[in-house]
Formats: sequence, C-alpha cells, structure tokens
Amino acid sequence: MGMFRVAVLLFVLSSVALGQHYLSTEGQHFKLNGQRVFLSGLNMAWCRHGYDFGGVSYNFVSPGEFCPHPREAYEQAIRDIRNNGGNSLRVWLHVDGRHTPVFSSWGSVTQTDSTNQLINDLKSLLSYAKARNVLVFLVLWNGAHHHDMYWKRLQNLIWDDLKLDTYLEHALKPLAGALKNQRALGGWEIMNEPEGSLKIEHHSDPCYDTIFLQGTGAGWAHLDTSGLPTWTDVPRHRVLRFINRQAAAIKAKDPNHLVTVGSWSEHGQGVRNLYSDSCLQQAGGLTSGVLDFYQIHTYSHNGNYGSQAPFVVTDASDYPALSGKPIVIGEFSQARGAGMTITEQFNRAYSRGFAGAWSWHYLADRADDTATDASATQLIGLRELRFKNDQAGGGCVRINLNSFTNYCEKKPPCRQLYQYFYG
Repeated sequence: MGMFRVAVLLFVLSSVALGQHYLSTEGQHFKLNGQRVFLSGLNMAWCRHGYDFGGVSYNFVSPGEFCPHPREAYEQAIRDIRNNGGNSLRVWLHVDGRHTPVFSSWGSVTQTDSTNQLINDLKSLLSYAKARNVLVFLVLWNGAHHHDMYWKRLQNLIWDDLKLDTYLEHALKPLAGALKNQRALGGWEIMNEPEGSLKIEHHSDPCYDTIFLQGTGAGWAHLDTSGLPTWTDVPRHRVLRFINRQAAAIKAKDPNHLVTVGSWSEHGQGVRNLYSDSCLQQAGGLTSGVLDFYQIHTYSHNGNYGSQAPFVVTDASDYPALSGKPIVIGEFSQARGAGMTITEQFNRAYSRGFAGAWSWHYLADRADDTATDASATQLIGLRELRFKNDQAGGGCVRINLNSFTNYCEKKPPCRQLYQYFYG
C-alpha cells in the first residue's frame, strides 16, 4: 500500500507539473502552476525597430545609436521587470519584414534570417527571462505603420496565399517548433494593431464588414499625405485570413503557447470583436487558427478616454463580445492616461476583471513618442502590484518559471499532496 501511495503521488505530481508547465487559460483568466495569474509587465517593443534579432543584430554593438546594444537593452528590461515585481514583457519581432525573415526578389520567404541565428537569439532571450521569472510575448508583425521601403514585403504575405505559405514553411513553423519547449515564452502575437491597415467599407457579410469603424480612427496607416486611401488598403477578409493561417501554423508546431492579436482600441476588440473564432475560421478555413486571449490598447485623445475604454468601463464583463477568454490591456501610459496615474491604471486593470496590463514603452524615445512614459514611471506601476495574489480576483503576480510553485503560493502543492496522502 505504501508503494502504491508513492506511485500515485509521483503520478499526480508529474501530471500537475506537466499540465501547468506553460501559461494557459481558464475562462477569462490565465493560469500557471495551478494558480490564477495576472500579467503585470511592460512593452519593450524594440531597441532598433525591426533590427534586434537575427543576422548579427542581437549581439552587435553600435556606439552612438539611441539603443546601441539590443541584447543588453532587453536583458536590462527583464532585470527591471523582475526587480520591480513584474512578470512579463512584450517584444516586436519582424515589424514589416525589413530585417527578418529573408525574402526573395519574388516576395517569397526563404529562411528565418540571413545567418540562421534568429532562433538562437530568441532562445538566449527566453533563457535569460526564464532565470528571472519573466514571460516574453513575441509580436510578429506591425499593422500600425507602413514604411515605404519595406511594407511591400508584408503586403505580399497578406494578399498572396502562396507567399504566405513560404513564410509559414520556411520561417514561422521552424520558429514555433524550435521554441515550443521554452517555458519563458508566454505567447505569440500575430500582429500589432492590424486595424491601422484596414479598409473601411461596407460588406454584406458581417465578418468582413468594417463600416462601423468609420470615424473611429481605424485605417490610419494607409492614408497618404493628402488623407486619401492608398494601395495598402487591406480588406478585413484578408487580415482575418492572414491571422488564421499563422495562428494555425503556430499551434501545429507549438501546442504549448498562446496566440493573440493587439487591437489599437476597444473598437477592434471590446465594443465589437473583429477577431471572433467564427470569423477567423470562416476567412482562413482552419479550425485551430483562433486567438487564445484578447488584447486592447488604450490611449486618451484630447485629454479623455472614450466612453467604453478599458479604464473607463465598470469591468471586463462590459465587453460581452470578448467573454470566455482573458483580456489584456496591452498598451497604455500615464502620459496619455486622461489624468490617471500609472498606479491607478495598473490597479484598475487588476481589480476590474482584466487578465494583464503592459505599459508603453520601456525604451522609446520620448521626444518622438508622446504616448510613452519614462521607464521609471512604468516601474512604479509594476511595484504597485508586486505582492498581489487574489485567487478569486486578479490572481498571482509573483510567478515562478523554474518550479511548479508560484512565489505567491503560501504552501507548495507538493507539501499539500504529501499531507493528503500521508497525513
């Protein structure tokens, strides 16, 4: 009987450890190590905007630049997050294809990067993050801004299924497969603010209609200097297909990590849901190509938030279109916070049913980006939540990626199980 109890104990322990080895979802909350967790962190979207990983970039030092050494900058951000009580970091990868992946003259993708170093760079980043109990979320593409020289590369992938297939086979699937066992990888974000590239138009199919976004500011990235639409207008059908097929490709190679998309405001995810399971599946045809959690960005305009912005609504349940999955407030700042302090913003996110909050932007040049806060301000926000652990509410913040017991845990699960079996 004693040996049987030991065997059962070991089985239960191994099942618990494996089942909670990676960040997962349960209803509108995240879970890790058997506990509800809250993602408290910040954005360090870039050091050298699109040139941080792959080739020789990650370890290349360029004195005199605003951010001379990507590796050191990311590692400093991770240390600051950890030392100030946070647990997560959002990072941009390809942006618009300017450096990675490698494109042929036809517009197809041939490999992850010029030296096949991209996977090693990301493993280095994730290893450093794991040792400090910080989850990293990788953003593949950016729909918020179109660089004249590079946008054509991304546009080809959005419009041409054959070219997108080359990206899936030669870059995304190799990446996902190589990183599937990385515990510090929190998830994949297919695109930052795709609404910037959307064509605003009426369509008889509700999944492809965008006319309701007229007047909200959506579609800003494809306007020329005269304010007229350019050739970069992208119908919602193509955006949904682009997301669905990449999400499915990731999950085919990496079943362990979550997938999301970051919307520019509550008009993309919140008031409505541009990326519902049914619309993504309809557009792309792949059942698995859906989002695991939602993500809203929010900034004040003319000193005020919109009436349905995440820091204004009573709680996350005011977004019924997003029910059943966690909602992260993926970008915000005190600088564009309608008078709210950074601590008020983090507290509201935690106490009002949201599953995470990432401030903007750890290393941005504040002279060029009026929406960003100084890093010191953002770290004040992280410290506000560092000891939170309301398991009936927001959840644990002090996660542990090097065991299956969070630092919030008052009694380790192994001790509980031992007492259950042996008294």
